[in-house]
Amino acid sequence: MSAISAACAAGQELSRHKLLRKTLYKLASDGRTDRVGVWLDAADTERTETSTGSGTGAFRGIVWDRQSQNIPLEWQRLSVEPPLPHEALAAGESVEQRLDHDALPVIGPLLELQRAMWVPVKRRGLLRGILLAGSRRKYGKLPAEALESAASELALAIELEEEQQLARDSQVDLLLARKTLGTLLGQENPGLMLAALADDCIGRPRCDGGLAICFAAIGRLPEEHGDPSKSPQMVFPWKSGDPVWISALRSNPAAAIWSRAMETRRLTMEGFATTSRRDEVGRIVAIPLEAAKKLIGVFVVGLAPAETSMANLERLELRASLAAVALGVWNDNQEVALQSGDSKEVTQHGAELTVLDAKGISTTSPHARLLLDKPRVTETESARADDNARAETELKSILQWLDEGVILFDTQDRVRALNSRFLQVAGLDGSDAAELVTLDGLISKLSPSVSDPWGFAQRWRNLARGIDAGVREELEFVRPSAKIVQRLSRPILDPTGRRLGRVEIYRDLTTRRGFQSKLLHTEKLAALGQLITGVAHELNNPLTSILGYSQRLLQKEHTAGSDRELRHIFEEAERATAILRQLLWNAHETKMEMRTVAINQVVLQAIEAQQASLSQERIRLDMDLDPSWPLVHGDAGQLQQVLMNLMGNARQALDHTGKSGSIRVRTKQIGDQRVLLEVADDGPGIPAETLGRIFDPFFTTKPAGVGTGLGLAIVLGIVREHGGHVNVASPPNGGAIFSIALRAASSVSRTANLLNTTGTPLTSKTWTGNVVGPQLTASKNSRQEGNRILVVEDEPTVARLIADVLEDEGFQVDVQLDGREALQQADRETYDLVICDMKMPGLDGQHFYQALVQAGNPLSKRFLFVTGDVVAQHTQQFLEHHQLPHVAKPFRMEELKDCVRGLLSRDFSGESKTREAGNNG
Repeated sequence: MSAISAACAAGQELSRHKLLRKTLYKLASDGRTDRVGVWLDAADTERTETSTGSGTGAFRGIVWDRQSQNIPLEWQRLSVEPPLPHEALAAGESVEQRLDHDALPVIGPLLELQRAMWVPVKRRGLLRGILLAGSRRKYGKLPAEALESAASELALAIELEEEQQLARDSQVDLLLARKTLGTLLGQENPGLMLAALADDCIGRPRCDGGLAICFAAIGRLPEEHGDPSKSPQMVFPWKSGDPVWISALRSNPAAAIWSRAMETRRLTMEGFATTSRRDEVGRIVAIPLEAAKKLIGVFVVGLAPAETSMANLERLELRASLAAVALGVWNDNQEVALQSGDSKEVTQHGAELTVLDAKGISTTSPHARLLLDKPRVTETESARADDNARAETELKSILQWLDEGVILFDTQDRVRALNSRFLQVAGLDGSDAAELVTLDGLISKLSPSVSDPWGFAQRWRNLARGIDAGVREELEFVRPSAKIVQRLSRPILDPTGRRLGRVEIYRDLTTRRGFQSKLLHTEKLAALGQLITGVAHELNNPLTSILGYSQRLLQKEHTAGSDRELRHIFEEAERATAILRQLLWNAHETKMEMRTVAINQVVLQAIEAQQASLSQERIRLDMDLDPSWPLVHGDAGQLQQVLMNLMGNARQALDHTGKSGSIRVRTKQIGDQRVLLEVADDGPGIPAETLGRIFDPFFTTKPAGVGTGLGLAIVLGIVREHGGHVNVASPPNGGAIFSIALRAASSVSRTANLLNTTGTPLTSKTWTGNVVGPQLTASKNSRQEGNRILVVEDEPTVARLIADVLEDEGFQVDVQLDGREALQQADRETYDLVICDMKMPGLDGQHFYQALVQAGNPLSKRFLFVTGDVVAQHTQQFLEHHQLPHVAKPFRMEELKDCVRGLLSRDFSGESKTREAGNNG
């Protein structure tokens, strides 16, 4: 399980720097790469909304190189432009480049590289990052799957990081609104609140929900000014941040910006040339402040570069709304003080506003009326009716701005207020709001939408009757769509602790849970793959023995009956071998073996494996196989997996109808270049709305627990690995047709195979060399008498099998079950070849080989590995680095014999004589 996936699944936050380093370490562990680079852009909440929708631009990251630790600092910055394939990356496509440094301009990270692969990190259609893997070698395969997997994990991590940041931002803004309004309505000095608002703008770090603001100022328009639209004489009593910029607000160009905002009564913003430093002003934003449709001031901030996203502007508008409320109260206090001739604020009687502060205690104020209570307007309050209406409008605006659904109840369980976001979370529309005036009305409206209506209603009523503290719980909605909703509830108390009502907040957790569920499912698949790999490795040795000894017996003379039984054993062993290699490939543990394959034979083998299931399900199978026996170049096991997946989907589609049906499998040679493999059924077909998504990983229309959504994604991946393509059609009258076009084998291979079609059709699932049975007779090659071979294998049965096979060929064979003893024997005696297992207790195959190299033993150049661990990455790297031949378990006798003959045919006579002379001397 990767560190990135683990952090995402646990809901933890990883900084951008940690994401980069963890991804870099993961990719650098692959031995096929000489250089790895990981670059990301800034988060959504910090990124400038540019005019280009592609999301391309400058990225920052880190680079690792296998041969150097001194990476130039300029490589940390990457610009998406030629020679990078910028158009393909912006479109979400991975690109592999063969670099011709004489023909192309070279950017720093590509220096000295012969091949490079670029993989984009996409999120919401935008290019958010780029991964690079490069090699100094001209040939070989770059880790495309590892890069794309890392890119997917990074996209998920970025998604989660930004969701967490948005949640923090919303929480910070909600607390700020509560604190501001609670303080104002608690008869506190509004001037102090205005100063606190200015300080809050620059006093909180970005990671804690703050904004990168260099200065903030709240300007007040004097009442005696007259017409403010002409030449406002603004004063800025409340300010915080860079004093140089605050002083500049009284002169152009800064004064022109807030003056234009006052004239247009709209948010105004203007940028300045910057160097992208976080401590300098990149843009000035001015928002006019109004009360009762009258201009009373302006809110001005200086933003750092790349801080003007829509989300940040909305947060600034919230702070401007709070500043407008506070400034309106401040003006009212000043007016009252002037009328009374006293600086002390005049208290009037009227309806009180009840709000919840950060401690859950209510505060009251005679200066505003909450939408919870209808104001009782008296003669002494009529002069302030407009101000009360303004306060109510501001409070409603703030409530509607929140990203969470909110409901306010009084002590009689009457709904005093709810916002439109609650209606969205609950799956309701605006017309339903009129019915939601009581708790019972809410219960009757929402109960049919949840998974447990009775329990849902009972829990809500119990919550209303006896709540004494905050409650956090989750609700499961099933209509109009499945979703998980979190409910937070807490009481509203007055200063004496008396309960006045409660507030409930609703958050939709469906998206986040979906990400976590997919990550956990991916990790379960990875764990299952590791388990399958372990079991498959354990089966290698017994299968090798069964396959080898059954083949040896078949080479001897037997009666017709026993010969048939031995052939069954041999064929079933080969079938088990094919299944074993298929499991390893599905677990991404083995390479494909590309050979000449008879596509008709693949069809016959796949049908044989599903014949019993098809007959039980009353499904008729029609085969239309090309009589010319077309051949393709590919891996027979993988092509069989494609056919099995397509036939399995067809069977499930027919089973869904509840009636019998038919599946048709067709093969056809198309010219000299292509071979068609087609699977069709007469089931219900594929809906048009899902036809374009059926190859997406994890997309499935099957019920939960029935399908994983990976079958067709695997089909597409295998076909692309074979250089083919897949087409799917669903006719109007029903059914589905999957057509796969594969590359045909070369004419030479085809001719050679067609000359051997006189024998019995092949039944083995792994024999792909030709269309007749495997040659089980004894080898007619000349026997090589006198060659001595040392076999080092800790599994006695496999060691004896190898010795028997080689002795049949006339070789002299010594067997050692322990690597250390074998090393001593190789030093004492002279051998022409050593055959060694890779994994052994004590001294394993790799260290055995390295000991021969260090001792200068010429056997290190006549070395053959026989191993079931060739699929492991570190084993592949070792074999490729030392260019060592190997035979993978389970193997057929011909594979072992061919490798031994090939090694012995090389000219080592000079070395052998030197070695022998050394021993005799």
